[in-house]
Amino acid sequence: GYSVYVRGNLVTSTKFDLRGTIVHANDTDFDFHVTDSGDGWNLVGNPFASTIDWTSNTGWTKTNIDNAVYITTNTDPSGTKFASCVNGIHTLPPSADAATKVNLIASGQGFWVHTNGANPVLKANENVKRNPGSDKSTFWRTSAPINQLRINLVSATNADATVVYFTDGA
Repeated sequence: GYSVYVRGNLVTSTKFDLRGTIVHANDTDFDFHVTDSGDGWNLVGNPFASTIDWTSNTGWTKTNIDNAVYITTNTDPSGTKFASCVNGIHTLPPSADAATKVNLIASGQGFWVHTNGANPVLKANENVKRNPGSDKSTFWRTSAPINQLRINLVSATNADATVVYFTDGA
């Protein structure tokens, strides 16, 4: 995973375009390649096209990994805050919806894990994927997305898109 630190509001209108392969791990486990070097903290990301469940009873291989996941919330201007799920217990920042389940990690969401021994292993397969249904997974971001309507038209040979949105002073 990656973590980007931006000082102040220097990039208020910057977009980050991240590309990669969506993981489909029917036949093999996805290896997060964690390490025990330094202080043991590893930033990884959900590589699946769906929400994953940190507390799933099947699908994970966690060797020398704390039973905890930490997600930077990006909701507090006074500094970095984390939502966490430690041994199945959720801790949320005051601004979070109480229904949020930190163990449910949104597609593409970065999250922190901590190693607690040599040669740690963190792997996952399709069994960790969840349809959140009534449980709420949250993609933590610095601000809410702008109100917009996106229309995508797709056929077998063509595609087109348009976006409608409102802006002050228009």
